[in-house]
Amino acid sequence: MKWIGQHIWDFISRFRNDIYLENISSGTIASGGNLGLDSNNKIVKATAADGDITAVRLTADDSNTATQSSGSADFTIAGGGGIDTSIADFTVTITPTTASTSARGIVELATTAETTTGTDTVRAVTPDGLKDGYQGSTNVTTLGTITTGTWQGTKITDIYTNSSGKRYGNTIKILPSDFMINEDAASPLSFKDGGNSGVHINDTANEALAFVTIPEGMKATHVDVYATHNRTLKVWEVDLNASFDFTSTTKGTGNCNTQLDITDVNATATNYLAIQVALSATTQRIWGGIVTVAAQ
Repeated sequence: MKWIGQHIWDFISRFRNDIYLENISSGTIASGGNLGLDSNNKIVKATAADGDITAVRLTADDSNTATQSSGSADFTIAGGGGIDTSIADFTVTITPTTASTSARGIVELATTAETTTGTDTVRAVTPDGLKDGYQGSTNVTTLGTITTGTWQGTKITDIYTNSSGKRYGNTIKILPSDFMINEDAASPLSFKDGGNSGVHINDTANEALAFVTIPEGMKATHVDVYATHNRTLKVWEVDLNASFDFTSTTKGTGNCNTQLDITDVNATATNYLAIQVALSATTQRIWGGIVTVAAQ
């Protein structure tokens, strides 16, 4: 009995300190439960309470589909910023939206040809694509290349800017002071300031001449001279570096007070217009005129 009692005591001591389970079969723990100890160290089965999922790890593949690998609680993933999301069972689908002028999203880059055409409304243009596009576009007109210096606008000369008073839009004013007499008589050309005002000759042997330069890049197309009488009007192209005797073929012949359509004269570095009015009496007056210009 002593030997048996000693073993019983040893087993009791063993259970009070540690529980050893031997030859236990494998099995499945019932859904919603787990094994544990209560406050009296009694083995009990506890039922898991429902709760919220505080973190979900999603792995996305190339199809933009993310799958929840486990879990049973309901949860919501919000889209936005160019992304739409949807959930079916435990599968989360992430779909990028198409970009627009009012929303972010995915966008395709435009090719040089699409940039040059300039009609595509759904593709984006990069700075490099923009450079390639406008360099190859017929919609962009280039007037030339500035190789040195600092470009400060399209100013031609002070006398022919629109603000100078000589140039007004596509016309150049011929002022009374622009006229002079030829050498046929010694009497000067005068400006009569009375009731019959205007430029007049003091000798019937004289003719009145005006000289007008053409702005760079322009051409002269028409000439008007306004006067008291419809006197003969002639226009020549003259060069700064050559003699001229006013006997060559004119660019146009007409009369004062009627617009003269001359043969177009393109501006060069040395040419200008010579305009002659043949006055025949000291009572005849010239008030002024205009030269019409256009781009070459």
